Amino acid sequence: KPDYYYRGSRVRLDKELSGKLIKNKKIKIHLFTKGLLSRFNSFRCSVLHYLMSKPRKEYRNALGCNMGFWKKNLIKINGYSNDMTGWGHEDEELCARLINIGILKKRIKHKAIVYHIYHEERSSSESDNHNSMIENVKKEKIIITNNGINELS
Repeated sequence: KPDYYYRGSRVRLDKELSGKLIKNKKIKIHLFTKGLLSRFNSFRCSVLHYLMSKPRKEYRNALGCNMGFWKKNLIKINGYSNDMTGWGHEDEELCARLINIGILKKRIKHKAIVYHIYHEERSSSESDNHNSMIENVKKEKIIITNNGINELS
């Protein structure tokens, strides 16, 4: 439904399991697989999904690796902000602007699952700056980023 953006679950895999999956080119993961770092997110359950799926006016805890939204809504807000460089929070800034146009978050936890292969994390040194940008979007009710899709050449 175009009045929502959707956020699924992410299951982080440890270094050993990730290496094994890449080497063997086989994905056989279940609830009790050794190497799951977020086991609670790793199974499908309609009852839990239903209990967690109430639409929310919430931008925090967005997961860019497992998120969906309508193209027309993304274009309406000029996409991701190119001002957010480095690691982190670009998905939350985008979702804050979606909420500012009336698009609510709908969790599809335990229905849409992504397995996140281990990798070294990038520096989160810009985190404070990114959080202040998000708070500004929220406070000023900003909808369109000045440096987004339309500014790409």
